[in-house]
Amino acid sequence: HRELPLDPAHWWVEDDPAGQAERVLSLLAAHGGEHSASEITIGLPDEQLEPVLVARLAGAGVAARAAQGARLSVGAVCQLLSALADHLRGRGFDSLAALLRHPDLEASLAAAAERLPAEWLDEWSAEHLPGRVPTQWLPMPDDERDRRRAEGLRELCEGLHTLLGDLAATDRRSLAAWAPHVRALLSTLYEGWDLTALDRPAPDNAADAERLLERRLVHRALELAGKTLAELESLPSSLGDGWPVAASDALRWVADEVSREFLPGAYGEDAV
Repeated sequence: HRELPLDPAHWWVEDDPAGQAERVLSLLAAHGGEHSASEITIGLPDEQLEPVLVARLAGAGVAARAAQGARLSVGAVCQLLSALADHLRGRGFDSLAALLRHPDLEASLAAAAERLPAEWLDEWSAEHLPGRVPTQWLPMPDDERDRRRAEGLRELCEGLHTLLGDLAATDRRSLAAWAPHVRALLSTLYEGWDLTALDRPAPDNAADAERLLERRLVHRALELAGKTLAELESLPSSLGDGWPVAASDALRWVADEVSREFLPGAYGEDAV
């Protein structure tokens, strides 16, 4: 029953999120540059409006970012852990195709193999209709292209199996037992990343700013993943040993813990 001190003249009702975004732009324009971007705050009772509003503001040349920062759930590390957990849970062909399209995993496999015909997965799926990843890649008789495709996919899966190590196992272990293997995988995939100078202001160039944000997301996600894995390893054996889980569950646990967090905006970032 609290009374809100807002005059009806300050209320506008719009039909959809696009209309709301246009209303925000018109209000910003009405102030005629009285305030800098960092002095303007827009409150969103519904967070689902955020991507629509940020995109519309960006299209009008107004820099905007979420006050809480970027979601780590959209970053490369969380996406990789989630895709890997999904694949190991069911070991389906579609989940393998989705996993191998992760750019960081694809880059690592490409560095370890002479050829990486990941695009053959779609062709194999269309012609062979596999539900699960085959234990043997059997080509169609007298089809040389299919034979080369089968050989390439076999090499690809062998490379993935080697990269995953114990995470490819199907047994159940405690979360603490899986933690070192998750850490080893992340270390292998991101050991070559340049994660220096992450505290500098976002550059004016949009492409450079995007690359800097990507590195910040990776750096922060790896920090939180390391903290989560250390906490799992410190669990008393009386707790951890009595709750054996699959590797996919351990990966999902880490992904969920990291995805709850946000990456704060860069220092000096002048944005609404």
